Amino acid sequence: MNQRVNRDLHRLLGVDWGELKALAEGYVVQCLSEAMERRGQPPFATIAVAESDPPDTVCRDHDRNRVVLEVTQLVDRKAAKQNANATRPTDLVYRAWNPERLLAALEKTIRKKDRKLRKMRENEFDRIMLVIHTD
Repeated sequence: MNQRVNRDLHRLLGVDWGELKALAEGYVVQCLSEAMERRGQPPFATIAVAESDPPDTVCRDHDRNRVVLEVTQLVDRKAAKQNANATRPTDLVYRAWNPERLLAALEKTIRKKDRKLRKMRENEFDRIMLVIHTD
């Protein structure tokens, strides 16, 4: 779901955009924690929405270390925009990621999030994780 659709959804639900975004990010981190546990890794002991951005989420791991997470979605913006404006199911599109496009999109996302996370002081965390999710 793209940002425009999410913003429309928050109006329909009568929920603040920031609260909806934080809820979605928290859900992604909860799914990550559950996946870690399924793979035999300790899940996060706590998951909380961060008080300031960055980061999006602040967790405690099993050793009580402070782990900050920045959550972002890998999405084809053109396809998302076209699908958000679709009025019929036949108007919906799907875009396949080829290796070159995928690598370029990941590099761009990592650079952008790296710049954002550099604003944090190193004493604010024990570890940083960048979570890139897809639908």
